[in-house]
Amino acid sequence: MMAEVLKNSKVLQTIKDSLDKNTMSDIKATLEDLLSNCLNIAVIGKRVPEKMTFINSLRGLGDDDVGAAHAGPADTNKEPIMYPHPQHSDVRIWDLSMPESNECNPNEYLETVKVNRYCSLIFTVSERLAVACAALWKELHKGEKELYFILLTSVTDSSDSLLEKKRSIMESFKNQGVKSPQVFLVSSSALHQLEFMDLLEAMEKNIPELRMNALLFSLPTFSVPILKKKRAAFKAVVWTAASLSGGASTIPLPTVSSVLDVNMLMKILNKARDSFGLDNKSLERLAKQARLPVAELESARTSELSIEISKLVIQRKLALAEKERSLGAKLVDTALTGSVKSMTKSFTTMYFMLTASLDELEEDAVRVLRKAYGDNY
Repeated sequence: MMAEVLKNSKVLQTIKDSLDKNTMSDIKATLEDLLSNCLNIAVIGKRVPEKMTFINSLRGLGDDDVGAAHAGPADTNKEPIMYPHPQHSDVRIWDLSMPESNECNPNEYLETVKVNRYCSLIFTVSERLAVACAALWKELHKGEKELYFILLTSVTDSSDSLLEKKRSIMESFKNQGVKSPQVFLVSSSALHQLEFMDLLEAMEKNIPELRMNALLFSLPTFSVPILKKKRAAFKAVVWTAASLSGGASTIPLPTVSSVLDVNMLMKILNKARDSFGLDNKSLERLAKQARLPVAELESARTSELSIEISKLVIQRKLALAEKERSLGAKLVDTALTGSVKSMTKSFTTMYFMLTASLDELEEDAVRVLRKAYGDNY
């Protein structure tokens, strides 16, 4: 099982190579990148309420929240607008206005909006602008940059009308020479519905792993499937931290390396708690969306890590992990070879501590979701 994790992650393969070369500084840099990796996502299209709501949803905000994106009744600002994530400052969503004509020059437009700034571009497509979308797609493919098309739903859409719009747009794309076009139906205010998860699957194939993880960590925990994706992304963090712990001499806390101090462990677990939507601000927003008292959601948190992450809590978790270390040493040895085996004691202690902690946080996140929405999420 652990060998499979290594095989499927370029980040973890890099860590293994660094361990074999005994370059701990590379592993520390990788861990820092996993916890803070600058990500710019562009959302292209006319500035309409549905698009603004979608941008807010990506940032875990409602339209009435402080810092939410809004489109005025006569928005004449054509400049890109950057919206930082309220909790993950390394993630930025950019609102790019699109000319309302199919006659715009795609090369000039992409140069104007500084297209190379963005890791990924999402186009809120419409039937009227299908030709312009196709032209942008062709221009971007010259530079091997991906453009993802989404069709945002409105309150007036029915299932039949949405499918007809999607069929019409895809037919137009094919007529314009777009190969194998994909258009994802997305609810601007309910990301758990329709095809947003399919969009993420498509993006995972093209976005570098570190940046895709940054996106996953920043997205609101709106369903159990997205929570599972977040949890899987944290495997790289666990293995990197464990490798760093195993690669250096011990310090005051037994089995924790001098390169990986308690403050870094607190940073990792705070990142996970915030990503899983267990911090107080996330619970307040979820309570507002679910129309429940925030105390009801808070009652679903059973792990002390969901409430407070302190040095004392981490010390207790490390002591417990040390007791379990001998049980897992054989499992870890089957996944790692060479120089890594000599670090098994410190590695496995850190591995068990972080894995058990993330399991607790994940279980609490599932309980919170069920408390908010029932078993349908």
